[in-house]
Amino acid sequence: GLVVLGTFDAASALVGHLPIWAFVAIRLLSGLGGAMIYAAVVASLASTENPERGFGVFMVLQFGLSGLGLYGLPYLLPGIGVIGMYLILGVFAFMALMLRDSVVHREKAVVESAIEIHTLLKPAALFAMFGIGLYETANFMQYTYSERIGIGFGLSNYEIGKALGIASLLGVPAALLVVWVGDRFGQLRPLLFAIALSVVAHLLLLKPTGPVSYYLAVLALGAAWAIGLAYFYAIEARLDPGGSIVVVGGFFTSCGSVAGPALAASLVQPDQFGSVIAAAIGVYTLAGILAVASVYVGRKN
Repeated sequence: GLVVLGTFDAASALVGHLPIWAFVAIRLLSGLGGAMIYAAVVASLASTENPERGFGVFMVLQFGLSGLGLYGLPYLLPGIGVIGMYLILGVFAFMALMLRDSVVHREKAVVESAIEIHTLLKPAALFAMFGIGLYETANFMQYTYSERIGIGFGLSNYEIGKALGIASLLGVPAALLVVWVGDRFGQLRPLLFAIALSVVAHLLLLKPTGPVSYYLAVLALGAAWAIGLAYFYAIEARLDPGGSIVVVGGFFTSCGSVAGPALAASLVQPDQFGSVIAAAIGVYTLAGILAVASVYVGRKN
């Protein structure tokens, strides 16, 4: 997967010399490599003794490195250009090969779990996978219009960007909290706490009341997102330590990240985001119900 990702990321540097169909094909192959890596990593984490802590570290790196990348890219891009960016991504992928030994000993389990279709069709697994998909749908519904919502609260584009940047970075200490807490409170209670925190944050966004409310809401959402996603992964891992549910659950999270903006766009009114926020609260609630159902059905089995 790393070889595929690195090769086609580097090949993307030829963007100025390729027809559009060829560039799209290269990016699709790069995405395939990324998906292969993701599947191997999350399946490996699922088979650890404390998957909560493993996925907490995963969230630390995901939020931390992406935050650094988004912060630094505007400064680097003028100097290196798009070609340089793709070459750097390719180099990073090949550098990651040095970390392959951290997951290679679990490859056999990953391959075997990927064909356990009967595991994926169990009610507890279906509840967990649909639940995490809905959780990401709700997260992305508000996030899609976070900039426009901020303007309604009287913030400038600079202030909104600053708030969202801090919220993204807040995901790092929130994920570190997951690493520290682990399974002391199980997986369901921390997840429901994250969902409840997200709902409260959305309630703050229902009616523009000033910058403080907006800041509090987006900061709470940044923390809740990291905590909730880590524990949703952990619920899936506890159902199937082999990792097949976590891997396929990743497909559902990707679907949620696409469905969220689409659903939000179908509900939004000119300069009115109440329907989007209310719908997101409903989707969070449904995700929580599915999480509860997954855990309790899983315990009976």
